[in-house]
Amino acid sequence: MKPPLIYVLDDDDSVRIALDSYIRCLGFNVETFSSGRQLLASAHLVEVSCVISDVQMPAMNGFDVLAALQQMQPPVPVILLTAFFEDCLKRKALALGATAFLSKPFSSAEMLKALEAVL
Repeated sequence: MKPPLIYVLDDDDSVRIALDSYIRCLGFNVETFSSGRQLLASAHLVEVSCVISDVQMPAMNGFDVLAALQQMQPPVPVILLTAFFEDCLKRKALALGATAFLSKPFSSAEMLKALEAVL
């Protein structure tokens, strides 16, 4: 059986590379993207098990990506990340359907717990 496919979306190269490496070490397949439009145009979007997305990005932010993925049938689980944590953003994310809302920097245990809740 093929391991789950996880998409990582972040406009920061170092965050994208670190998440890619960590999630691969957990045994998952990973594809990374630097923009929401790029991710949503992916040919493998229907195969993705979870999307991990930054909130603050130019053009299309994490909430925009979350909204688009919630329109899919079935909706794609989304874990949102932010370096600018605010309770109101967390409430908004969860109300819009995010499965988790993590503050950067997050621990590997927090990310693992969020992934296990989805998969």
